Amino acid sequence: MAQDLRHERERMGRPIEQLQSAHAMLSSIIHAGEAITAMGMHGKPAPDASPGKPPPGNSDGQVPHPPPPTGTRRK
Repeated sequence: MAQDLRHERERMGRPIEQLQSAHAMLSSIIHAGEAITAMGMHGKPAPDASPGKPPPGNSDGQVPHPPPPTGTRRK
C-alpha cells in the first residue's frame, strides 16, 4: 500500500513539475513581450493643428443654407 502511494505521488508530481516549468516559460515570454512593446511606445503623436480642407465644390468651407419653403407642404 505505501509503495503504491509513493508511486502515485511520483506519477502526479511529474505533470505538476511540467506545468510549473511551462508556467515559468510562458511568464518569461509575456514579460519579454511587454518589454519589447514598452520600448516601441514613446507617447502619443502631436495632434494635427491644421484647419483641414473644405469639401469639394465649397471653396469657403461654409455649409449652404437650405432653400426657403415654398408653402406647398401640408401638415
